[in-house]
Amino acid sequence: MDQKQLIDAMEEIRHLAENSQGMIKKTQVLSILKKHDFIMDESQMDFVYAYLKTAKVSVLEEDHTEVIVDAKSIERFRTKAEEAEEAEDTEDTEDTQAVKEATESTDESENTKLLSYYMEEVKGLPVYVGEDLVEKLREYYRGNLSNLSEEVLFQSFFQDVIHWVKNYEDSQLPLMDMIQEGNMAFMNAIRNREGKEILSGENPLRKYKNFIRKIVLTRIQDSIFGEEGEQNVGYKVMGRVNAVNDAACSLSQDYGRKVTPLEVAEAMDLTEEEVLEVIKLSGDKIDYIHHEPLI
Repeated sequence: MDQKQLIDAMEEIRHLAENSQGMIKKTQVLSILKKHDFIMDESQMDFVYAYLKTAKVSVLEEDHTEVIVDAKSIERFRTKAEEAEEAEDTEDTEDTQAVKEATESTDESENTKLLSYYMEEVKGLPVYVGEDLVEKLREYYRGNLSNLSEEVLFQSFFQDVIHWVKNYEDSQLPLMDMIQEGNMAFMNAIRNREGKEILSGENPLRKYKNFIRKIVLTRIQDSIFGEEGEQNVGYKVMGRVNAVNDAACSLSQDYGRKVTPLEVAEAMDLTEEEVLEVIKLSGDKIDYIHHEPLI
């Protein structure tokens, strides 16, 4: 197997995925490999998918579900990478260089450039807003939306995800990785027809966006807080406070006044007690909520 050609193929796949929020169709992966004269068997493709998974690239089936990567395949890939790194001091072979290229993490400046490019690209995407967005969501849940309209529907939430995820930019995870995680979380929720009942009630757009926000932040928190620890607890508190503050700000703008803990709770699908607890954790500093001083 020509390692240089394989590297070129992987770089092309990664570049294409980066321009699509970290996602690429399985058929596109196979097409690129074929273009570089690679016809792989199932075990070899497992290795490819394992590499892409570690590179934060999601491979999608035709029905938009993510290709399942066996944990053993990822472990075998990582083992090969570790073996190659150990051999680097004694022999700089093409195989070693290929694994090095595949596992080398993007440095901070590259992440910053990628994030800036992504944010500019998102600003220029066609989107649905207001009542038009609500109606398109209803059509999607009824199964009446075309593939092109589905793409625009998802794009309508990309800027929201950026705004929500920025609350965690001080974490150790790259912001672009967290944005991609958030995008995958909300798109999977919509494809699974979650939250359909919200669209039939009052203030559907605000409540639906709060529903999506909760899904995105849950995924981000799960990514950051793999193990419990004092710092992780601090990030969790920060995330909860920011989420309630964002919801209260949005409601306050809609109503033209400060809102009550109960109104925030209903919008976020929380209990009033949970909102009051978050206010207490914030040091009583959420300005958009009117309430009795907490003791």
